Amino acid sequence: MCSVSLKRGRFTIALYGQIPARCGADEGVILHVSGAHGVGGTLGNPSAKVGAFYLYEIIMQIADQTVASFHYTLTDDNGQVIDSSQGREPLTYLHGTGQIVPGLEKAMVGRVAGDQFKVQVAPGEGYGEHHPELMQELPREAFQGVEDIQPGMQFQGHGPQGVINVTVTKVDGEKVHIDGNHPLAGQTLHFDIEVTDVREASAEELAHGHVHGEGGHHH
Repeated sequence: MCSVSLKRGRFTIALYGQIPARCGADEGVILHVSGAHGVGGTLGNPSAKVGAFYLYEIIMQIADQTVASFHYTLTDDNGQVIDSSQGREPLTYLHGTGQIVPGLEKAMVGRVAGDQFKVQVAPGEGYGEHHPELMQELPREAFQGVEDIQPGMQFQGHGPQGVINVTVTKVDGEKVHIDGNHPLAGQTLHFDIEVTDVREASAEELAHGHVHGEGGHHH
């Protein structure tokens, strides 16, 4: 049998002798192993031999129902840094739940801890295209209870799709200009990624739809 129960991150399994032919060769092949949620991994070369058993390391691959952590640097078309995790803890997310932009999530599939790569994400798979109709001009009185309105301030508004976040772009006397587009809408995103950890999501994390523990939610 080639079925093993996956644990956190990298771990070791013992196989008697060589890998059965139906599982492939014993060098760096993709092995379809089944964890609690059918998560797969990469089988590396034997790391040791104990008695009659060869020890192999299964390296978890990013897929649905895994938790991945990564460092990133995000730049624009001119190479200007927009955001970066450098100097901070890596970003941790539950793959397959839309917690990062679609284009980046697609590029993460199959990656393992230690992978470093660059990916370019078009607006359609990033923060969306820029929609001029989401830019409006409102009277200052629409912002009841806010005395000092400044560009850059964000508020929640209501649109056809429900609640949206809007950003004040300009204040002109009694007129306030707002933009309902994401600040990065219409921009191509350039990511420089380093995957730091991949593990199987717990049943509780899958039920709640987010990561628990380090880098995640604390209940």
